[in-house]
Amino acid sequence: MGESSVRYKLYGLVALLLIVAAVAAILGAYTQAFTPVVAATVRADRSGLLMDPGADVTLLGVTVGKVRAVRSDEDAAIVEVAFDRGLVDEIPANVTANLLAPTIFGAKYINLVMPEQPSRQHVAAGAVIQPTTVGPEINSVFEGVVSLLRSIDPAQLNSALGALSTGLQGRGAQLGGTIQQFDAYLAALQPSLPALRSDISGVADVSDVYADATPDLLATAANTTATSRTLVEKEAQLAAFLVDLSGLADSTRGFLTDNEAGLHDSLATLAPVTALLARYSPQTTCLLASTNQVRPPLEQLMGGAQPGLHLLSSFLPGQDPYRYPRDLPKVAANSGPSCYGGPFAPGAPPGPYVKFDDGSHPFDSRSDGVTVGNPPLATQLFGPAAANGGR
Repeated sequence: MGESSVRYKLYGLVALLLIVAAVAAILGAYTQAFTPVVAATVRADRSGLLMDPGADVTLLGVTVGKVRAVRSDEDAAIVEVAFDRGLVDEIPANVTANLLAPTIFGAKYINLVMPEQPSRQHVAAGAVIQPTTVGPEINSVFEGVVSLLRSIDPAQLNSALGALSTGLQGRGAQLGGTIQQFDAYLAALQPSLPALRSDISGVADVSDVYADATPDLLATAANTTATSRTLVEKEAQLAAFLVDLSGLADSTRGFLTDNEAGLHDSLATLAPVTALLARYSPQTTCLLASTNQVRPPLEQLMGGAQPGLHLLSSFLPGQDPYRYPRDLPKVAANSGPSCYGGPFAPGAPPGPYVKFDDGSHPFDSRSDGVTVGNPPLATQLFGPAAANGGR
């Protein structure tokens, strides 16, 4: 009897251990304790009500993990999640999360949201996922409804509902027709919504421009007010000025009428002169600069350093005698505007000699010395009579 009793007790202990092991295995399987997972956290400003361990974590409608724990951290809520290691490669590192509830009274779950440009890296162990939205709470909805009901007087609400009921009684057909017309208007308006949206954006841009220009517009309005006040105060002087201006206009009209032909002829005569002056106008600045450059030596020459006129005299060969028709004067110079080397820079050589086609020959470029040729030296020294031996 003693051995049988001990054996039965051992059998009972083993059975109890097997039951405990089975329960632990079931609980471990339910909580995925034996499933290889990747742990991460979702950090939100709040987790709300009915977010419990064991809630699903979904991605595109597929369950990819479970909620392990929910705890608070100062002013934030930390939701610890575990992703199935076999599915973690499908979850990008830049994924975000929404804490949602299927119904107002249902338990929350976490829905992962794929970004527009998924990262090539998948979510890693210890990653912190930021939520985009947290679903509304039933207590917040009730609180809003209670606040709304408290702000409404029941008697006034009853009167308003009664008046609305009386007004709509027997007018169902008219109300239905109105709704149909409104629906037709909306259907006709729908194709124009993109253009309307663009126009509204344009109105916003125009409003910004007007907002930037408003200070200037107000300043202009203030100045216009001051100008208007001045015109009112000087009304008599303005009237007299307009009368005088009218008389001046009449006199000017008479003068122009009487001298129309003369003014036309004068302008026609001045046209070539002004055209010539316009052509040679670039030379004016050079002429003034050159004149100012030669002013200091001229002051030294004519009474600048000491009274009197300082001259250096020398003998030069006489010019060639006048020859007909070679030396007939001509008006044919057409060289255009030029400074001819001036104003001279310090140390620069003088400008080259320019021969104008005016009929004169002041310098023969073929010979710059004294020759006995044509005319002979005697003629150059003593005149034409010396060439004939004094005869």
